[in-house]
Amino acid sequence: MDLVRNELERFKVEGVLTGCGEHYLSASSILSKRLGVRSIGLNSAEVSNDKSLIPQKLKTINSKCSLSVKEHWKYIKNYSQKCVIKPVDGAGNLGVKVFNSGCDALAYCEDLKGADEEYIFEEFVEGDQFDIEGISIDGKHFPFSVTLEKYLSDDSGVVHTHWFLFDPLISENLRKKLFDFATIFLDEVGVINGAWHLEAKIDFKENIYWIDFGNRTGGSFSIH
Repeated sequence: MDLVRNELERFKVEGVLTGCGEHYLSASSILSKRLGVRSIGLNSAEVSNDKSLIPQKLKTINSKCSLSVKEHWKYIKNYSQKCVIKPVDGAGNLGVKVFNSGCDALAYCEDLKGADEEYIFEEFVEGDQFDIEGISIDGKHFPFSVTLEKYLSDDSGVVHTHWFLFDPLISENLRKKLFDFATIFLDEVGVINGAWHLEAKIDFKENIYWIDFGNRTGGSFSIH
């Protein structure tokens, strides 16, 4: 850290755009604060890293059921519809599995009892999935792109990336709706500065539900 500080003192630094993943955002935030440059903020970094904190912060748009497996196992046990299990600190679709019932999901988590990860239970939302990219500066949010995402689950329920379609042919009304949704989400989660990406699903009634969030830009791409 001293080496970085000494090097940066030679310049007038307004901010630092980092390319790190969620696991390093907290360290990046602390380093930025010590250097006296604009930072995404420690609270925002923690929310990006620990997805279980997000439902606690959302006030008006968290209509999708999203619960801690550890705290709400009794409710999950009796859930009889399609659902998703994902790691609290996961990124992208890593560790995400789809199940036909909450009972099946709990059995899966029981098999992983020795693992360090905590898991989130979510109801499965049918519909298109979009990735909204943008940047925030001093509390003002600037969404600039939309990507249509397609995922497939294999026989064991593991979710795989199928394809990403950048700048899909969607109506301007839907694009605005996604951007407005992102702005409300960012305000409620507490994002002030930094790049971000928000994954959301739209059901057949055009209700929008958040799927994932990162205080960084999105990254993965693959074709199967």
